[in-house]
This record gives sequence, structure tokens and C-alpha cells, in this order.
Amino acid sequence: MAKGMRSVLEIPKTESPAEIKLKPEMYRVAAEDFGLTFSEYLEQMNPSNPNDKLDAFERQLARYNIRVKSDPRKGYYAGNLAEFFVTDSDSRILFPEFLNRMARWALLTADDDPYDINLITGGNEEGLNENTFKELFIDDKEADYQMSHVGELGGFPEIKVSYSEKAEGMKKYGVAIKWSYEFLRRARIDMIRPVIAKVALMQRRAIFKEGIDKLINGGGTTMTPAASSAAINTFDTDISAAGTLTYYGWLKWLNSRRPHSIDTVFCNFDTAYKIITMTRASVDTLALRESLNPAIANSPALVRGLKADPKIVIIDDADISANVILGIDSRFAAKRYFEIGADMTETERIINQQFERVVISHVDGFSKIYPAATHVVTLTTS
Repeated sequence: MAKGMRSVLEIPKTESPAEIKLKPEMYRVAAEDFGLTFSEYLEQMNPSNPNDKLDAFERQLARYNIRVKSDPRKGYYAGNLAEFFVTDSDSRILFPEFLNRMARWALLTADDDPYDINLITGGNEEGLNENTFKELFIDDKEADYQMSHVGELGGFPEIKVSYSEKAEGMKKYGVAIKWSYEFLRRARIDMIRPVIAKVALMQRRAIFKEGIDKLINGGGTTMTPAASSAAINTFDTDISAAGTLTYYGWLKWLNSRRPHSIDTVFCNFDTAYKIITMTRASVDTLALRESLNPAIANSPALVRGLKADPKIVIIDDADISANVILGIDSRFAAKRYFEIGADMTETERIINQQFERVVISHVDGFSKIYPAATHVVTLTTS
């Protein structure tokens, strides 16, 4: 629990959604006092049971008869946006979180999207209630992990873990969506879903690009150095022409970062094409057939300690240079920080209906965990 935060055990609970008095300040209380989103705060107040089909926020929508989805096959349709702003109703307080939930859904639902932020962080992330963070610094050497006999009073090797002295600022990504009163009055609620989804997609791309830049170029400190790099002919001395790649050099590079294991690589389309189409080693047909049979545990085609099939992520030319391959061990490469409860001013304007636009924003930052878990190979000759 972050310093100054209150325990969620202090949040009063009720079994009835109708007993919750919705108030504008609940957004601030949730974020600043407990480090929660509005949805999480409601869930603490009105916990869901295992068999519940709706979560606490959805139960509030049902309480005010706000229909947010259409199902033409069953003959019902989403209501209008104006249903959030019925006179003398507290339902307007739900509208900012409804937008937030759609944006979070679009930010996190990234199936088959090359700009999936989890590809960089491997799920290492932390929500904060402020817009700065201190980078993690781990001072370790491979020798520090070696087990050795020590005397009764002997000391063990030490791995130092600390935070940077300087707080790093996070970046804010946002887009303002302007709409008219006529749109608000007439538009069905589910009509704005693709609009929010596109905004979130573009934000996700900007955040992803920032993460790639941090991995390659670092943050200008000893705790976040630029990635170490090498030319491909460092791993295969037979390579003499720039822009070429051999299977031997590829495998040698992938397996050069032990104890880290490069499981994800990022490059542009042309470089990915070279990886995909390079001449690979021939495989005995029988060994290949056996390797495809899961019942044969000791297939000769299975070689432990040899990484050959990392995830290849193709990103735009503007985000990475030609003939550059960024490789990471996604378990240990980077950590993402994001602010909980940003844009309180916008939230208050929406609740008070003093708005002609809605700002969809997100605050993010990245730090490296283990710099050795990131490496760059260039298809050049040194």
C-alpha cells in the first residue's frame, strides 16, 4: 500500500446497490485516499458474489436503467447518452467512469495488435496516485548469484536494490472529443464505443513508442542506460555484407544474453522479412515428425538451451531504424507506471454537465528493470 493510502477495509460495505449514495467526490476519494479506480471503489462498497453476472459498476447502471449495449437479435438496443443526465438523478456521476471503462477496455484489449504494451513489459506494471515515479535500480552481477560455501560467520553475496534519487515525470497522452448537445441527446450509447476505441488505440501506440524509445535509448541515467548493441557479424564472422542475416548469427545472438533469454524482438517490416525468409538449417524429416508428436518426450529435434523462435513484432519505420533488431527478455526488461485517477478536473466538468467535449487521457512512464535483459543487434558489419 502506497505511503499515505488508507486501507480498503475502511470502506463501508453494503449488499444493496441502491444504498450507495453517488457523489462527485467519490472519484477523488477513490484515487487519492485508496489508490483505486471508481469501478474498484464501487466494488469495495458493494462486493460481487461469484455467481453475479454484473460487477458493482454495472449494477449501478442497472439501478438507473441505463442500457449500454445493443442486441438486435433479442430486440433491444442501447439507450441514448442523455440517459446519464436525467434531471434530478445522480446517474450523471457514472458517465465519466463509463468513458474510462471503455478507454481501459480498448487500451488493454490488444489481441493481434503490434502495439500491445504488454509485449514490452511482460505484465510488469504499477498503478500510482501521482504523476511521478522513481526508477528501480538493481545493482547485480552474475557472480553475485553464485552459490558458494561460507563459514559460520561468513557473509553472503549481496544484490543491491534501490530507487533512483530523482523522480521521473510521466507523460500524459490525451485526445479531446468535441460533441454537440444534439449529439448527446440523440446518439445511442454504444455508438461512441468505436470512437473511444480509436482514441485509445492511438494513445496505446504513443505509449508503446515511448517504451521502445526507453528500451533502446535509455533515460539518460546510469539506472536506465541505452541498450547495449552489437553488429550481426559479431556472432557470425562469415557475414561480410551489410543488411544480411544468417541463421547461425541469428541463433548465436538469441542465445548470447544468458541467463536472460530473448523471447520478443521488435523490428520494421523489411528487417522482419529478412528474418522470416533467411535460409535455415535443414531438419531430418523423421526428427521433424517426431518433434510434432507431443507423446515423444525425448525427440531428437528438441534441443534444450537453444532459443530459436522468439515472438517477432513488426513496428513502423518511424519507431525503429532499418536493419535494427531490438531483443528483450520480457520478464525482466521493463516496468510500466501509470497514474490512477488522472483528469479530475475533466471528471468534475462532465458530472456538472459543464462540457462540450470529453478528454480521454492516460498518464504513463517506463523504467528498465535489468538493462542486460535488453539488447540490440544491427545488420551491419563492424
